[in-house]
Amino acid sequence: MAAVIQFNKLPTGDSVQRFQVVVKSSEASGGAVYQIVKLIDYQALKVELADAKLQREYIIVPEMIPGKKYRSIDFILPGMIGFSVLFATLFGIAFLFFSLREQLVLKRFYASPVSRINILVGIGFSRLFYQIINVVIILFGHYVMKFTLINGAVTFFEMLPLFIVYAFSVDGRRINH
Repeated sequence: MAAVIQFNKLPTGDSVQRFQVVVKSSEASGGAVYQIVKLIDYQALKVELADAKLQREYIIVPEMIPGKKYRSIDFILPGMIGFSVLFATLFGIAFLFFSLREQLVLKRFYASPVSRINILVGIGFSRLFYQIINVVIILFGHYVMKFTLINGAVTFFEMLPLFIVYAFSVDGRRINH
């Protein structure tokens, strides 16, 4: 939402109705408030010209509400963590299984009394543990570098299950190939 427009009827002694138009906007929306003021002014001038009235019957009062300032860390940190998780899960699992195949460990899975799925889940959980450490950097960024988390630690703990599903889905896709 770029702005909130409020029309206030001004008390006058004559028969002409006058209005005050209050345009409230946040600093986060940039200079949109000034464009909206120009648009309202232009539309009012069109109406006035159509009615052949040369007298202005409204006052526009732009009002800026301070908003959240976004800094570079708000864009850089999620990108860095996303790429780190993506590459670690894609290449970490792929290279792990490549080296296990080269060392003939995968053939030993067939002779092992432990089921193959347990071995794969164990490898997945060990990789997941190291990737969760990677995601904890978000908390560091929030408390030390003032990274924006809308609800603080609550948002972080809401992100963890999504991350776990993401990490397993990426890992699982590479394992099946």
